[in-house]
Amino acid sequence: VYTSHQLVETIQSEKGPRNNVLLYLGRLTLPKSSFKALEEALENRLKNRKTLFPPEPEILAVVEEAIRSNRPENRPISGRKSAPKPTGTPVLSPESIEASELRSLGPELVGHQAWERLGVNEILIASGFSAKERALAEAVVIGRLVSPGSELHTHR
Repeated sequence: VYTSHQLVETIQSEKGPRNNVLLYLGRLTLPKSSFKALEEALENRLKNRKTLFPPEPEILAVVEEAIRSNRPENRPISGRKSAPKPTGTPVLSPESIEASELRSLGPELVGHQAWERLGVNEILIASGFSAKERALAEAVVIGRLVSPGSELHTHR
């Protein structure tokens, strides 16, 4: 039995849903529990999104190998042709600007930098914390620093 993994997107066509292969990943040695994190890391990398918390080194290695070996830089992410680049001077109307799902980043970023500079991750690694436990600990501590209150208050 040969197993090979692919990253696909589903496109609705007049003949029904069709899968478009974005990347060939080959045979993955990651546990299935890491596939969701791999999917998020691949999507972030393909769309050039920066994340506050980088993925695990094993996942990052798979992502970089998949990008390096599969995707020419000029190929659009989806099978559809990319939109033509606009020419001329862009015009932006203040009435057309909308904001949704706003998130704070300033205090959290300062807290993350302090966490890194204090070497808390290394202390937690030495104490046997997993990557997920370290991320959760950091989120709870920074959340309480940014917005002190009960645990329920931090969750909101």
